[in-house]
Amino acid sequence: MKKKYKILIFGISLGFAVLIWLYINLNLNFTVTMSLPLNIKLGEKQALSGEMPSKIGVTFKGKGWDLLGLWMSKNLSYNLDLTNIKRDIKLNSLQLINERVNIPGNVTVVNTDPDTIMISFDNLNEKYVKVKNNLDVRLKEGYEIIGSPKITPDSIKITGASSVISQINSVPTESIVISNVNSQFKKEVSLIDVTNGKIKIIPPVVKIEYEIELFAEKEYDDIEIKVFNIPQDKEVILIPPRAKILVRSGVEKIAKFDLSNLKAGIDYTVIENDTTGYVIPDIEIPENFKMIKVEPEKFQYIIKKKLN
Repeated sequence: MKKKYKILIFGISLGFAVLIWLYINLNLNFTVTMSLPLNIKLGEKQALSGEMPSKIGVTFKGKGWDLLGLWMSKNLSYNLDLTNIKRDIKLNSLQLINERVNIPGNVTVVNTDPDTIMISFDNLNEKYVKVKNNLDVRLKEGYEIIGSPKITPDSIKITGASSVISQINSVPTESIVISNVNSQFKKEVSLIDVTNGKIKIIPPVVKIEYEIELFAEKEYDDIEIKVFNIPQDKEVILIPPRAKILVRSGVEKIAKFDLSNLKAGIDYTVIENDTTGYVIPDIEIPENFKMIKVEPEKFQYIIKKKLN
């Protein structure tokens, strides 16, 4: 009991000493540098061009308590309102700092980096671009994504400086990992502005739908390989004349698969231009199916002249 009592007394004393040390030290003045995200506010008819920093380094000075509260602030950012600026300008990032950063009254700003921000405007323009899906869907074993994910809308409008949007061909979604998936699902995802506020994205959110099923494979024999566009005076014999294919899709879709939707053939010009003695047929299957294997992969051929 005495030993436990001594340990308890030691723990209380140590904790009290740490509190006193923190109280004394946090009442001293310190400087700390924080990297703040740059948030830009534009008017409806304004468009930025040129490079803009994504973050502003700000060096603060104040008592430890105040700096600790500042460091723990979740929404601290450098806010730049450009709605009243009508021409290209060079801004001093330290000027009007109290209007741009929410700083407690007893904390001062010593320095900013970069110290100047170049603001350049351009003609406002708009265009439609594709959405780039950055979802990482990880399936349970034995399951398959059927077809391509459906994105709604699959194209979105971007507005901004002509010189900026001319370089943009797609807008990415946020990157999200979704694990252990075994059924169909829809998800709303935000679109990411990679220009740091120089464009507006309309709408800012899209829906992505995945069709997922337990996958199955089925083998089909005796698939006829046709030769198209044969001249009237020619005859082509493929060796062998038929193929065997292995197809994969969801269980339900495999059960309903209709061979009439499968097209397998070779254009005569491919044979005519061949120098190897072997040709590979084009095999088209519906969008929601995958071709796993074709046997044989290559076909020999004989070109004969038709007898009159």
